[in-house]
Amino acid sequence: SMDAATNPHPIFMVGDLPFALYEPGKGGGNRIPGGSVDFHLASPDLNALYEQLKAQNIPIPEGIVSSADGGRFLEIIDPDQNVLKIIAS
Repeated sequence: SMDAATNPHPIFMVGDLPFALYEPGKGGGNRIPGGSVDFHLASPDLNALYEQLKAQNIPIPEGIVSSADGGRFLEIIDPDQNVLKIIAS
């Protein structure tokens, strides 16, 4: 189930994608929480995704960022302070 009440892992929606991170040593390796998780997700409609995440009160510290190479992305912070980058596809 993706219900946070029945699942001990932080779960939130990234667009239509249920997303969960695991506690170190309990199914998710032994990494210390609170940093970059070293992978990127992609979204075909970054503006719509931004609005969906904002409506869920997901922290998006810098909003949508335009990079020097013309790309666009946003970074969200999960309950354990892990940073996840979502790029426009």
